[in-house]
Amino acid sequence: MWAVSSVAYDRGSALFALDMTLGLGLVVVSEEIVFRGLALSALKPFTRNPVIILLVSSLIFALVHWSTGLGNILDCFAYGLLFMAVTLRTGSIVPATVIHYCLDFYLLARA
Repeated sequence: MWAVSSVAYDRGSALFALDMTLGLGLVVVSEEIVFRGLALSALKPFTRNPVIILLVSSLIFALVHWSTGLGNILDCFAYGLLFMAVTLRTGSIVPATVIHYCLDFYLLARA
């Protein structure tokens, strides 16, 4: 068993499996819509410079994770750069969403 805040999870339980699939999927999809899709739409009227778009969207993504500590903020900034670079390269949030899900699944499964 491991604990998130005060809630203990049994890694073999159906609740854990549901959370690691559906729950994580909902978080990832919503983050990609907001921090890649909407951020890109909001920034494009002001700049077409991909470096500025990468930096601003990644900074916002990182700062949203403020409560998780400095190490995670820095990690999220780097991941935000990766996810937005993929989005800019492909023109779609779908590949970034798949990468984001796989990365989060891996990181949470090994925690």
